[in-house]
Amino acid sequence: NYLNKEKIALAITGSSNAVTVAEHVMAMFLNLCKLSKTSDQIVRSGQFAKKASMQKDMLELYKKNIFIIGFGRIGKILAKRCIGFESSVLVYDPYIESNIIKENNCIPVSFDEGIKLADFISLHLPINKNTKHLITKKELSQMKKTCIIVNTARGGIIKEDDLAWALQNQVIHSAGLDVFEQEPPKEKNPLFALDNLILSPHSAALTLECRKRMAVETCNNIVNYLNNSSD
Repeated sequence: NYLNKEKIALAITGSSNAVTVAEHVMAMFLNLCKLSKTSDQIVRSGQFAKKASMQKDMLELYKKNIFIIGFGRIGKILAKRCIGFESSVLVYDPYIESNIIKENNCIPVSFDEGIKLADFISLHLPINKNTKHLITKKELSQMKKTCIIVNTARGGIIKEDDLAWALQNQVIHSAGLDVFEQEPPKEKNPLFALDNLILSPHSAALTLECRKRMAVETCNNIVNYLNNSSD
């Protein structure tokens, strides 16, 4: 409202980071289900034979149920990559018509249904009063024990204390976080002590290619504004 009142133009680089964030989600999905962090550690520590103990927890992405919560630019691009693994993509987004979800070869579901059916979950939502702590003990307890959840959207959509509880008690398989309720997180964050978790420092969009696209889009926005304002 303030920008409109003061006639201030607002420009965003809306499409530059979608592919990069979607790839980050896929990387977390694959590293978590293949136990990449653990595999690396046992080789480096000379415990090669411990691979036998990993068998019960190693999973595939192939033909699984991927639940995408929020079907904007990133959600749609992520869906394409999941379909490439021959997975079924379930989608919940109350602001997107079901026919659009179906046109993208995905399956519209309710939030509660998706939570229960999902093998993998990815969050793509803004943080607001409706989405803060959307995922708590209640939702985590309804997930499969083999479920993997990734948040590259905004910190606080998952209640971190409840996620730590779920991971510590093996309520779910594992999780990946690129965002946190407090950034940077506190040094004694309970999540740091957990092995079935991959963390990154809000860096999902920080590839070289993405930063180049942001720069180009920014320049285009400026040129478009100047051209329109001179008419």
